[in-house]
Amino acid sequence: MKLQKYFLVVLAFFCISTPALAEVDWSVDKSIDTKSAIKDIVTSFDGKTLFVLNQNNELVMYDDAGNAKGSMKVDTGMDKILLSGFQKAGVPEQIFVSNSKTGQIQKLSFSVVAQIDITGSPFLGNPEAPVAMVVFSDFQ
Repeated sequence: MKLQKYFLVVLAFFCISTPALAEVDWSVDKSIDTKSAIKDIVTSFDGKTLFVLNQNNELVMYDDAGNAKGSMKVDTGMDKILLSGFQKAGVPEQIFVSNSKTGQIQKLSFSVVAQIDITGSPFLGNPEAPVAMVVFSDFQ
């Protein structure tokens, strides 16, 4: 019985006094040169879009490859970004910018516009029209 207690005391001593030998392995996966000082940064929920608020009072949208896809001027003094929404639940993403000194908050609207090459595709109407409506059909 004494031997069993001694063994438990020694085991407890080693468990408590032994440091964890874990380490973290870090690497830089991607680097983006924004060409301007950054006030705040936030990523979309799917991780494919990066929103950067810079010192030029611009909100710049970058894709997951680091390419700038668009920008929007915001009011002077805006210094924080918040992204809300959850697309998988049908709640669209919304961007809010705020001025931490004045308490002003603005809700920004955005939509991603895709350029589609329709050269050679069948069409109805004027081929020189400034806008084209593209209909995708399921051809099984």
